[in-house]
Amino acid sequence: NNSVYVVWQDNSTGNNEIYFKGSNNKGSSFRTTKLLSNSSGSSASPQIAAYNNSVYVVWQDNSTGNNEIYFKGSNNKGSSFRARLLSNSSASSEFPQIVSDRNQFYVAWTETNQNGSNIILKSGRGNNVYNSEMIKSIGMASSPKIGLLNGSIYLVWESLELNRNMISFYPYSFYGSGGEGLILSNYNHSSVRPEIAATKKAVYVIWDDLNETHGDILVRKLSHE
Repeated sequence: NNSVYVVWQDNSTGNNEIYFKGSNNKGSSFRTTKLLSNSSGSSASPQIAAYNNSVYVVWQDNSTGNNEIYFKGSNNKGSSFRARLLSNSSASSEFPQIVSDRNQFYVAWTETNQNGSNIILKSGRGNNVYNSEMIKSIGMASSPKIGLLNGSIYLVWESLELNRNMISFYPYSFYGSGGEGLILSNYNHSSVRPEIAATKKAVYVIWDDLNETHGDILVRKLSHE
């Protein structure tokens, strides 16, 4: 709807903070910069999603002594925001991702403790978070990415197992139940940096496949059926 939103991290105050700018005229001009984090710790890895007049921002911050996931939501195109702590865990919460559709948002991140790491998935609307799920990872999890279509969530991430990174895939619906998890990549190569897109016909996942001599970009098409 002609609006453009940008988030970034900046350390000009002496530690990393998260900043936001919004435009309502296709980016021809931007409103005053907003400081979203204002933290004593280091705030990093901001991600943003928007739908109609709603804007949602997530990032990680270590001011409590370990990384937590923070959220700010706006229902007026970023003119004002409300804050919320999403993770609140003794584990380290990192690599947040967020998507939004029909004024609903979905956030995924990696949660790591002494026993390993898993993917946490939360949903909400406005400034309210009302569902949470832990997705068990086959190996040490990192770099989650989310695909979204009609209320169904498709997650991919890196799983460290047998000293190699592999790409894990998991379909999930907050209106029903989770599906079967899959390993998409080759066990013989290390696979990193997955990305995902969901369409009406299929889900597509790409990643870097690293063998002994070079790297390739691989794509996997998965049917909704």
